[in-house]
Amino acid sequence: MRVNGAAPTRTLVFALALVAIATGVAGRMTGLDHKIFWQDEAFSMLRITGHDEPDLYGLFDGRVHPSAELLAIDRLDPQRGFGATLASLREEPQRGPLFYLAARLWADAFGDGVTAMRVLPALLGWAGIALAFFLGRRVAGGTVGGTIFAALVAIAPIELHLSQQVREYVAVTDAILASSWLLLRAFERPTVVRWIAYATGVVVGLFTSPIFIAVVGAHGAVAAVAWRRDGRRGATSWLAATVVAAAIFAPWLAQSFVDARAHAGDLAWLQGAYPARSFALKWAFNIGAVFFDAEFADVRLGVVIVPILVLVAVAVVDAMFPRKSGDAPAAGAEERERMLALALAVCSVVPLVLVDALRHAHFESVTRYQTATWIGIDLLVARALARAVAAPAFRLRACACGALFFLAACGTFCAVFDRSYAVWWDDNEHLDERLVGRVLAAGRTPALVAASKSAGAAPYALVLARYVPAGTLLLLYDVDLPPIAPRAGDTYLFVPRPEVLTALRKRIAPAHEVRNVSPPLGLILPDLRSPADPTATNEIRAENALWKLVDANR
Repeated sequence: MRVNGAAPTRTLVFALALVAIATGVAGRMTGLDHKIFWQDEAFSMLRITGHDEPDLYGLFDGRVHPSAELLAIDRLDPQRGFGATLASLREEPQRGPLFYLAARLWADAFGDGVTAMRVLPALLGWAGIALAFFLGRRVAGGTVGGTIFAALVAIAPIELHLSQQVREYVAVTDAILASSWLLLRAFERPTVVRWIAYATGVVVGLFTSPIFIAVVGAHGAVAAVAWRRDGRRGATSWLAATVVAAAIFAPWLAQSFVDARAHAGDLAWLQGAYPARSFALKWAFNIGAVFFDAEFADVRLGVVIVPILVLVAVAVVDAMFPRKSGDAPAAGAEERERMLALALAVCSVVPLVLVDALRHAHFESVTRYQTATWIGIDLLVARALARAVAAPAFRLRACACGALFFLAACGTFCAVFDRSYAVWWDDNEHLDERLVGRVLAAGRTPALVAASKSAGAAPYALVLARYVPAGTLLLLYDVDLPPIAPRAGDTYLFVPRPEVLTALRKRIAPAHEVRNVSPPLGLILPDLRSPADPTATNEIRAENALWKLVDANR
């Protein structure tokens, strides 16, 4: 699809889009060391460096360990190469190996520090902006549509977050964008070279994440349109390319199914269906979060979310029931492009909703599992805005410019606002381990910190090991807190279970007590999901994660 428009309108659109792109480019590479290196990234490093869960959980043996011993399993080990990285990934069969192997190469070349490791996803985020331009140019309408789509991807809060985390999801975005662009090129001029390029893109996507299987389904919808409109040749070529890619991926997929049975418990946190109202709110705010970060479902943000939802609805309707246009290209190509945008928006929704219905779970509510959905929404909105820019009516062109300015302003605000917090938007109820390290540094050292595997603190303790002062000792245990020998330094409990605190109070001398010394959470937005007073002492709430054994008379 190619669109034109009045020259002043196009100039304004290009100016707005380029500012958004510049903000997204800068946002991906600035402040890489500001956010806490949180537990998901720590587990990524566990995989990248070729360690496994027994290496981590085996340390929770009731003994005291130097913090460096825990940190060592998150750092490069010359004795553990690429084979160890692949072996470690068998514990998380829902992940593909490609990003982790690439990250291992990156770590070998540039080091395994926080900033160094985050540069790789940031660069992949830059690549995603470029790929968005090429795909948008085909689907959303020439250079205007491509620039708008690149701007929306560049400024999307979800994409900005993922571009600064040592996780595979930004690579998934790139694979979706690249393979979809290669698919349309192959249908436009079906040559062997182009279909081989598409098959290669599918292989890369599949080995990046099994989530990409849903994207292959979306591409199948495009092939079905081609079959109906243009005959069998193009659709048959797509099927052949897909079969070849699937055959290459099949051994890894088969092994993943075998491993999934052994590690099904790792996804237990997704079990349990949300109430219908919670699901509705979650979906509304997730869709809004494509353009504005409102993850915390604060109803007061409806003033921003509602117009975004209206704009998305208009874009979907415009794609499903397109207006006749005299400057449109061949009808078959335009229909393939519309189908691609619509299919990407729903390809991961349908299977995850079915899984939730069968398993009474909430997989569909996890934003990073819906990467294709957010790309599809961005593509639909970019397409609608580009068509409006090309409209003869000045009022419609003005609305398009206003909508683009609104979306760019939303993304820019989120990019700046989010940088002032150390915790990630999807982990905002957890304590900042960096602040815990400062609390320890302010006391008597070396401090002793007790952490329990059974309380779920192991991943957080792995993060904590990066931020505690040198010489800190860790008492790592499973269920029952071992006796704590008298010592000169301060003693802390990290994320203790309430029953541990109760047992410890019965054990210690009357002259001592266990006191909550947790640093503030610093929530990005008020957490309206809990009626508890966030400033009150409540041993169950996540912010009360650090307790200190103190002399009651002090």
